[in-house]
Amino acid sequence: MEQPCANCRVIATPCQYGFAPDYQVLELEALPTPTSRVNDSANLDTIDDLSYSTFRSTPPLQDALDEFDQVSAFQEFLQPQFPEVFVPRIEDETMDWIDLLNAEGTAEPAQLNPDNPAGKIRRFKFLYNFTGKTGLAATFDCGNLAQRENVLASWQEEILSKAQSPITSFESQPCFSGLLDPLVIKLHQLVHRLKEVVTMKPRNSVIALSWTAELEQQCLDFFSPSNVRRCLMAYWAIWHPNVNFVHKPSFDPKKSNLTLLAAMVLIGACVSPAPKCGTQARLWFDCVEEMVFSDDHFCSDFFSFSGREATSQEVQKAKIQAVQAAYMVCLYQNWDGSDASRRRIRRYRFSTLVSVVRDLNLDRIQDTTYDEVPDHDFNWAEFIAREELTRTLLWIFLLDTCFVIFNNLPPRMVIKEMQMRMAYPEACFQAATAPECAAETHSWMSMSTSVCKLSVREAVEAFCAESLSARKCADFANLGPLNLFVITSAFHILIFQHMNSFSDIGQMTAMDNALRNWQDVWNDYCRDLANQPPHVMVDGDDPKLATEDMWRRVGFMQHADEFRLLAVLLKERIMLKSVQQLPAFSAATENGDRGRIIDPVLNEYDQNSMRQINDLIASFENIQMQ
Repeated sequence: MEQPCANCRVIATPCQYGFAPDYQVLELEALPTPTSRVNDSANLDTIDDLSYSTFRSTPPLQDALDEFDQVSAFQEFLQPQFPEVFVPRIEDETMDWIDLLNAEGTAEPAQLNPDNPAGKIRRFKFLYNFTGKTGLAATFDCGNLAQRENVLASWQEEILSKAQSPITSFESQPCFSGLLDPLVIKLHQLVHRLKEVVTMKPRNSVIALSWTAELEQQCLDFFSPSNVRRCLMAYWAIWHPNVNFVHKPSFDPKKSNLTLLAAMVLIGACVSPAPKCGTQARLWFDCVEEMVFSDDHFCSDFFSFSGREATSQEVQKAKIQAVQAAYMVCLYQNWDGSDASRRRIRRYRFSTLVSVVRDLNLDRIQDTTYDEVPDHDFNWAEFIAREELTRTLLWIFLLDTCFVIFNNLPPRMVIKEMQMRMAYPEACFQAATAPECAAETHSWMSMSTSVCKLSVREAVEAFCAESLSARKCADFANLGPLNLFVITSAFHILIFQHMNSFSDIGQMTAMDNALRNWQDVWNDYCRDLANQPPHVMVDGDDPKLATEDMWRRVGFMQHADEFRLLAVLLKERIMLKSVQQLPAFSAATENGDRGRIIDPVLNEYDQNSMRQINDLIASFENIQMQ
């Protein structure tokens, strides 16, 4: 073979290569192709118990080598400015793609993260799975299978204990159960609403069902008090940590909106390990969707928290719950619904949800200065309403960024309109009593006085502006995983806008600052706060964690660092494409053309699956990161 190889000749250096410490020889024939990995959900479900490193998405060898030829040509340009991704140098042109990915580069990054020393390979363990599978239970952080089965076992034990009680056994007789169960009236109202939606569906309705006696019996069975309680238990224990905007200590299914109750039951059924529960729930997906988006509370636009026009707490709560129900519909349809349902949610329903939220006048939702309110004047009901609304708005923004990141869809919301404050810690939101909530709120605000009153917009601007001091990093770490997840997700909107507009390479300086600052803040959070209150109330990995405490876990936002890492990779791809287009841009500049559009990293817009971003993640899986 010719020495040096073509790659090293470009940069005038001898050929050198090595192998990563955890290198293994893999059988390439056994690896699934990207197509089978993404589209065949049955195959995807078989990889849970296998080594993650065995499933690598490998592009053709020649394409890979061509890409590395391009990277090597600009390596001297990239390395000083972008040390987060460095490329191995190739000596042997006979190396296969897996060898290439595991080869250690001779170049050292400009700065080493002490938590991630040189040679350690970073993987998108959560995002790889998140973008490669479908279904709420399979993609989000819903606990392991043993924990989910424990939830079902706890429910069965509860039913058994009630059946063995003399009083309960009497009440459980058919002639008494319907009269004595406090949920039965609420659920009969729900069944009546669903019947109305099916029988009086408008033109072009998404509902394909016709109401029959058999369908009515199926509806009564699924929305029976026993099954509803089982699904609600699954919702709280398995799902709630992932989207934590409903206040569990004060939630009462007998008093909640019908739309919210129905949506919670469907999500609980989707994540439940009970046989056939998810299949039964899918029958009612479209019916509940129609019911939620035609609900009077959802469609009304009269809402205010303060001033002479302030609405009553009952009206406020009804409006918030209607918005929460619409959000849940978007969730279960986008992850467990059909392809047509996913498109409908992205293109129409979610846009409607954003419009309804925007009518709430986000800039007028002011926060009470709870640090100035004594404990005896603390209004817990008002705190719950404000915090539920704040968290709901944050999660709507996060779903918007989800569509931007994973479906390559332009954002519906902009960062400058995110004027609501950040969320309070879990210790405040999970408090069981008003005095406990007041004490936790005052304690947290005293620890983070410089950041606790910031809006989302102000926090993002602070990260982008300049390097944060050690003190500032510690203060921002007190925001906790949910707020930090919101901030790093906002970076993806900025990256998307940069990719799809006339831009200059110098405009990425703010993004460099933001990503570097966020990593410093996240490191502080992981070191000092990730294992204790006020943000982490229980150890979610504890095999002895009781079912009644599972709702206190931290959900998938604990993987926020992978979203930051994905932003880094997208940014580096943009920079590489900018360098590749530099000759053409120089010629255009001489002719007076000062602007240019960088070729997008993701070519397909509004993609129904997440395959595009999954392939991008897989292609970077074994590249060494800072």
